[in-house]
Amino acid sequence: MELVTGVETYLRSGLLPVYYIAVLLGAFIIWVKFEFKIVPLFIILLFCEGLVVYLSRNNVIFSYVYKVGFFVFAFIIFSYKLIRVKKTRHEKLFLVIFSIIGLVFLISFIINNSNFFTILSQYLKKYGIPLLFYFGLKAEYHKENNMNMYASLFTWLLGFQIILVFF
Repeated sequence: MELVTGVETYLRSGLLPVYYIAVLLGAFIIWVKFEFKIVPLFIILLFCEGLVVYLSRNNVIFSYVYKVGFFVFAFIIFSYKLIRVKKTRHEKLFLVIFSIIGLVFLISFIINNSNFFTILSQYLKKYGIPLLFYFGLKAEYHKENNMNMYASLFTWLLGFQIILVFF
C-alpha cells in the first residue's frame, strides 16, 4: 500500500513532467553517445514508451500515430533485411503464423466494427515490430562490432532505467 500511495503522491505533485524531461534528456544523451545512428534511435524510442503513454493521456490519437509510425520506422530500417536474410524452416513458419494473425486482426476489425487505427496499431506494435526487429538483428549478428554496440546500448539504457527508478 505504501508504494501505491507514494506513486499517487508523486503523480499529484506535478513532478511527472520533470521526470519525462529527464527521460528525454537522458535518451538524447545516450543517442549522442551512439553517434546519432538510426538503429540505436529505434531501440531508445522502444525504451521510451512510457513517455508516449504520458503524452497520449489527453489525446489517444497520439498513441496510435506513435504505434503505427514506430512500425513504419522499423519497416524502413529493417524490411530489406527481412527480405535478404536467409530464413530457416521455423522462421518461414513464423512468417506464415504472422500473416494468419494479421488476418485474424482484420476479421476482428470487420466483425466488431472496431476503430481501424486501434486494431492496426495493436497488431503492428505487438507483432510487426518484433518481427522486423528480429530479422534486422539476425542480419547483423555475425558483425561483432555491431553486436558489441547493441550490448553497450542495452547496458546504457538499463543503467539509465535504474537511475530513473531512484529519480
